[in-house]
Amino acid sequence: MPVTLPTVYALRFVKNNNLRQRINVLQNSYKTQIVSFFSIGAFNLKELFISNDLNFYFTYLHLLY
Repeated sequence: MPVTLPTVYALRFVKNNNLRQRINVLQNSYKTQIVSFFSIGAFNLKELFISNDLNFYFTYLHLLY
């Protein structure tokens, strides 16, 4: 079975670090993933939030119902 380079680095990290540090790395990774997910969504919707033209909202208000 071939071993990939990320697998080697992951095994080395698990071998050389204690459980507390591994948990900390996982927590930071999950936090980064969540922040990036919601920031991309907010970036895509920024035009709707920043728009100063109220006619836009009233024109497409019927689509919300």
